[in-house]
Amino acid sequence: LGFVKREAAVEAIESLHSNMVMAGASRPLIVKFADNKKQRQERHMRNARRHEMMTTMNTPPAYGPGGYAPIAPTLPLGMQAHPDAPQ
Repeated sequence: LGFVKREAAVEAIESLHSNMVMAGASRPLIVKFADNKKQRQERHMRNARRHEMMTTMNTPPAYGPGGYAPIAPTLPLGMQAHPDAPQ
């Protein structure tokens, strides 16, 4: 929505912002000036990072059960494996 005069836009923002709940909405209406190009790009990057984090959190583990990388069994310090033990 655009206004010819800034004062009309400010008046609309002040009278509508958080003062009206649309039918079926759970929160009040947000009325503000449009974001500039830089702000839109920053919001887009934040949303992309958030989406990437959510996608990563919802993927199955890449390594093994519990998401831990498999490791080779190790012996306690000072102990040696039997010469015939599989490597």
